[in-house]
Amino acid sequence: MKKYENNLLLFVLPPLLMAIIWLSFLIDSYIVLYGSAVILGVIGGVTPTILFASAPRLERRKETIGIAMSIVIIGENAGILIYPEMYGILRDFTGTFTMSFWMLMFVGLMTVIASASIWKAWKDTDANKSENADNIVYEKNYQ
Repeated sequence: MKKYENNLLLFVLPPLLMAIIWLSFLIDSYIVLYGSAVILGVIGGVTPTILFASAPRLERRKETIGIAMSIVIIGENAGILIYPEMYGILRDFTGTFTMSFWMLMFVGLMTVIASASIWKAWKDTDANKSENADNIVYEKNYQ
């Protein structure tokens, strides 16, 4: 992961593809449906991995890594708990699954924004660590 951490595309592309792929489920074709399901399954494994890998990395102190991981896990579990219910409620109100897939696309676009924010925070954290390390070396040499 360290090799690709400077690449914004790594953080933004998987959730963006997930947001776009949800709309392909509205197309009435088995080939598109199965192809979309496979692509979604492959991409769906990358996004949580990036989020879980980012949480400890963004912490400034070792003591708070557990808290960061718990926030990620609680957020994931809240989505697992709430979204299927919302999906069913939208299906009941509209009579079709169309609005549910549009909502999934909206949530995917929100994930793109969150991923870009995580990448920016990650870069800022690295810059602060580097700056602090430079200050420590400077202070040791000139005191």
